[in-house]
Amino acid sequence: MSWKEDFLSSYRIRPSRKGHSTGVNNPDKRNAFESDYGRVVFSSACRRLHDKTQVFPLTTDDSIHSRLTHSMEVMNLGYSLAVDLIDNRDFIEKTGVNEITVLREVAPILKTACLVHDIGNPPFGHFGEEIIKDYFQKLFEGLHYCMNENQCAFENYMASYIWKYLSDNGKTDEIIDLNNENHGLDYTEFDGNAQGFRVLTKLQYAGDSYGLNLTKATLGAILKYPNCGTINKDRLNCHKHGVFTTESDFLEKIYSDFDKSTKCASRHPLSFLVEASDSICYYTMDIEDANRKKWIDLKTVIKKLSDDSKNIGDLKDKLNCLYEKLQKQDCEKRYDWLIFRNLVLSHMVGVAIKNFVSNIDDINAGNYNHELIEDNDDTAGVLKSLSKEKIISHNEIVSLEVTGKSVIEGIFNSYFTLLFHNNKHFRNKGKALISKSILMTVLHEHLEIKLKSKREKYDNELEFQKFIANEVESQIEEFDVADFSVEEKFRLVRDFVSGMTDKFALNHYQKLSGQNL
Repeated sequence: MSWKEDFLSSYRIRPSRKGHSTGVNNPDKRNAFESDYGRVVFSSACRRLHDKTQVFPLTTDDSIHSRLTHSMEVMNLGYSLAVDLIDNRDFIEKTGVNEITVLREVAPILKTACLVHDIGNPPFGHFGEEIIKDYFQKLFEGLHYCMNENQCAFENYMASYIWKYLSDNGKTDEIIDLNNENHGLDYTEFDGNAQGFRVLTKLQYAGDSYGLNLTKATLGAILKYPNCGTINKDRLNCHKHGVFTTESDFLEKIYSDFDKSTKCASRHPLSFLVEASDSICYYTMDIEDANRKKWIDLKTVIKKLSDDSKNIGDLKDKLNCLYEKLQKQDCEKRYDWLIFRNLVLSHMVGVAIKNFVSNIDDINAGNYNHELIEDNDDTAGVLKSLSKEKIISHNEIVSLEVTGKSVIEGIFNSYFTLLFHNNKHFRNKGKALISKSILMTVLHEHLEIKLKSKREKYDNELEFQKFIANEVESQIEEFDVADFSVEEKFRLVRDFVSGMTDKFALNHYQKLSGQNL
């Protein structure tokens, strides 16, 4: 196995228009991975992270983390991990890469992957994911009841409404198709990681089905759960439905170099460092945000870590020294939090690097089944339990999450009412309100299938993609969403809603429901 060839592939599924894949006539002095970073930074999906929930929904406190500020911190930590690897002789010897490769290839891959790790998360944070899953689980149950009993499911109005539309138009068989090829799991097991992969590979539409067209190495590092429909809670790589059916071909192409089993592929080695960076920032900075809101004090955090941790090395002694210092003060100072943060960050970074390098052979082979910062260290587990106890369950968080449930479900109901309407005028109203780039992406996917018989007329895939893009441009204005399948309509609205920021979703719902004109 060659670590550089297997895990640092600069290959793009569509050849780069600037020649990054071949190096021919390329005026850009950046390498392919540094170019990936630029593509992401300038994307609209990255900009939308500024107003998405990290933990505290709809906060007006600008000192509290948003998804964007969290992602920037994760990116910085990922870069720091790469810098640490430059001087790690064990890593250099075990992988066969040199210091320049780590700096110019590993580091930008980690920066990009860390920056976009939450790019697919819906409004209202992780609870938003649960809202979407619950909505479609109930909707699908209602639709299957209607199909099996041949009558309306009165407990689910939207299921009955859609069923009537399908019955009126002779399309009830499309409910069966929702279960084919894991399509149903794309909704009932919705996950922000899978949506993020779709955002990067499809939804940043530029006239083809390749999205930002990132390198295979960067996409591999981004994939937290590299599987499509193979959920196994005992395996990290299959813990969730990690890739939607619509992007399963990308999964196969990305993993063709180093893992032939794409049904539940091994994680790319660098994805372990991305996950470690995310968790380290998540566990430390969310608690710091809670302190700013006066929900928790530093002495409580230190005591919890000291009392509940059996294995945190010399971190316990350092924390005890800080605790004794706090005992002598009238109140904690801002500088004390900075000391605490640096102690915890440094400790968990050390744990991550140590476990990554010492287990690199098992990681490469897909035999490592631990998160780096949780392997033989209790720090992350204690901070996680503290966050659950003091933050996630706080009534302010819970009340705003309930607001998010009303908002997301209300938007879904409004759009499905329009898109599944028998009157074309109503369908066109729904179509007009949806992001044009998302509409073009789903229409492109629709036409790829509808016109696949014409593929053989073109010399290569790029020419066929250009043909489809022209068809999208010519049809987009007059296209009737009635021609979309049930799944395509669901996909259209799911993509639109999951891309919304918290405040946009709230304002949009208020307009759709007539609460705010």
